[in-house]
Amino acid sequence: MKRLDKFSNTVTKLVKNDTKRIIKCPVYVPLVEDTQGDFMTAEEIEKMAYGFMKKMNLHNVDKQHDFNPDEGYVCESYIAQKNDPDGFEEGSWVVAIKVEKEDTWDQIQKEEITGLSLAGFARATQEHEALPNEGGEE
Repeated sequence: MKRLDKFSNTVTKLVKNDTKRIIKCPVYVPLVEDTQGDFMTAEEIEKMAYGFMKKMNLHNVDKQHDFNPDEGYVCESYIAQKNDPDGFEEGSWVVAIKVEKEDTWDQIQKEEITGLSLAGFARATQEHEALPNEGGEE
């Protein structure tokens, strides 16, 4: 059985460009559990990232999941490669966001905002793949 579930995922590695008021952060990292205890492979993350760009959701940037897209816009989106210059894990979906609201930029500068949290809907399946080392195997 498949169902449509709301999900979110929080990632906290943030790179700032103070001059341009741009933050760069992974949206989703491969094989890292999200807030619902689910995870995605690099291939699934790539599919999601490309779907986001295809739908041109570049202005869907809100704060604290208020779903009021007025904070800024996605100005870059890519899948991190091996030896990413900013140190993002290979296969991660990374976005850069141009922050337009002064109070939000101030919160970033004060480190009151330290990462991104993805929210959306996904089709959940009953399949279960174990994360590496799940169940005590090393």
